[in-house]
Amino acid sequence: IRQVNPNLSVDAIKDILLQTATDLGTVGEDNTYGKGVINLLAAVQLAQTGFGSVDGYIRNSTNNNPLPGRVEIVNRNISVNANGSGYYILSAPADTTYMLRASYFGFVPQDFSIFVIPNDTVSHNFGLSPAPNAILQGTITSITGDPLAGAIVTINGTPLPPDTSDANGFYQFAAVPSGT
Repeated sequence: IRQVNPNLSVDAIKDILLQTATDLGTVGEDNTYGKGVINLLAAVQLAQTGFGSVDGYIRNSTNNNPLPGRVEIVNRNISVNANGSGYYILSAPADTTYMLRASYFGFVPQDFSIFVIPNDTVSHNFGLSPAPNAILQGTITSITGDPLAGAIVTINGTPLPPDTSDANGFYQFAAVPSGT
């Protein structure tokens, strides 16, 4: 890959290999095949077209604190998690305009259109706003309508801790971000 484009960074080469891998097994990244099998022909062809990077920070718009969120190129299989300082960097084929999306649980996602320049890095910082919260509550009952105590209730795909229903079958999550 370096032979066809000696200006690529190690991170860009890694991104090219991951983006061009042939997916095997379950669609997407999985524990059996990871991202798939290296497709060297596709990787070399992508490296020849020119590659650029996008970097920046994801921050809380209300207090400027860093957020270890995720930045993705919308409708592409290109994404990266920001570090604890909120810093992200991702590589993509150049001479193309992409829609970036930054997201973090509990915050409203933000989109930004950006043009990637060959063999260069363009920067964009995201300021995410906290999502409004709502109360989610209910009652767990048996098929006969009797309350079920001790039922563990979770909200899948969130970092929110589970709640356990009380003696009346009641559970409550006091602050669930909207869109969850």
